[in-house]
Amino acid sequence: MMHSDNLQSGDLLFTRIPNPVFRHVAAATGSPTSHVGIAFRDPDGSWLVAEGAVPLSRFTPLQRFIERSEDGWCVVKRLRGGLDVAQVTALRQACTARMGRLYHTGFRYDTPHRQFCSQLAHDAYLDALGVTLGRVESFGDLLQRQPHAALGFWRLWFFGRIPWSRRTVTPASLLDSPALHTVWQPAAPAPTRPSLRRRLAALLAGLSLALAWPAHAEGAGSAASSEGSVLSAAVPVSLALAGSALVLQGSTRLTLVSVQASAEGTVWLLERAVDGARFVVRFTAGGLRAASTMVGAVLAASALSTGWLLCANGEAMAFVPNADGARLMANERITP
Repeated sequence: MMHSDNLQSGDLLFTRIPNPVFRHVAAATGSPTSHVGIAFRDPDGSWLVAEGAVPLSRFTPLQRFIERSEDGWCVVKRLRGGLDVAQVTALRQACTARMGRLYHTGFRYDTPHRQFCSQLAHDAYLDALGVTLGRVESFGDLLQRQPHAALGFWRLWFFGRIPWSRRTVTPASLLDSPALHTVWQPAAPAPTRPSLRRRLAALLAGLSLALAWPAHAEGAGSAASSEGSVLSAAVPVSLALAGSALVLQGSTRLTLVSVQASAEGTVWLLERAVDGARFVVRFTAGGLRAASTMVGAVLAASALSTGWLLCANGEAMAFVPNADGARLMANERITP
């Protein structure tokens, strides 16, 4: 097992997440890895890993980061020539600037306000040090190199249509970067191809993973926000039925009627197509103001075990957790 004595600040840690969704990520890239983060040592000697994670990017304690990997599998890579103190400082600042960003469940590289794990690592190194790690490529190029990848799963994941021209960057391309050398590498795990049952389970698990925007029920406490989350919202409240609370059940469609932004936050007014009932969703300052360009758009609302997922054009736009979802999001560390 990898030990922290092997580490230097700025090292990249590649892991293998056993969740079925990330098994498909690994299969699509022909690599054992499906996740990556950047390690940093604090002055007190403890180690943190900067990672793009669900629901928000964060600094995670090293032990917890590795424990999430299948059988503790972890590969450590280091920039050839190493990093000096100034470079480590610049790299950590670049990572800190990316904390608290929403995880992009569609793995779109060209989305500055959302990110995924390999995008965070790629962009932090590029912005801080001018070093290009990995390869930014289209889904078409990526999947054509892996003829055995489960395209059926990805069609389901992208609601029927794979975005072949969408650009992405994968943990596998960073792992194979010639700019890095290997510090620690365990035996490669046995390759796995998810069964049909696991593919279906992956889709359901993935929808639960797509916590696209943290929120908590009004009056249900502030457990999610008290841990440093910079993003929170109120559960939808009816404006049309004498102010009584409405609960979304199953799947339905909502129209984004209006978006109001202020220094205090952003407010969405949503209308349910089936009966015209209206809901208000509130986000804190800085959240989803760009949604003003989407007024009039139809959102698909899906009820999950942890709350409600709102999607537009096949992409997760917002998540309103119920009490269970709020508890799951508690204790996430957003800042170092």
